Amino acid sequence: TNYYHFQEPLNPPVVICNKGFLYNKEAVINKLLSKSKTAPHIKKLSDVFQVKVSNIHLDYFHHLYLFIYFFFTLNISIN
Repeated sequence: TNYYHFQEPLNPPVVICNKGFLYNKEAVINKLLSKSKTAPHIKKLSDVFQVKVSNIHLDYFHHLYLFIYFFFTLNISIN
């Protein structure tokens, strides 16, 4: 499972931000240390919360993310 901000597979430990996006905790720490502009709503480590997920949950989130991504990217309208 990848999350588009960091383009990395999701592996525990996983954290979630206040917008509901999942990240690798290590990627968030690296982002904060490098002062990257990626995910600008995360300014400090306390802006995310660690979540306990299994590989089954990560697979579910991957499919949900793909659905949401394509729905909004392709501007699909449901009539």
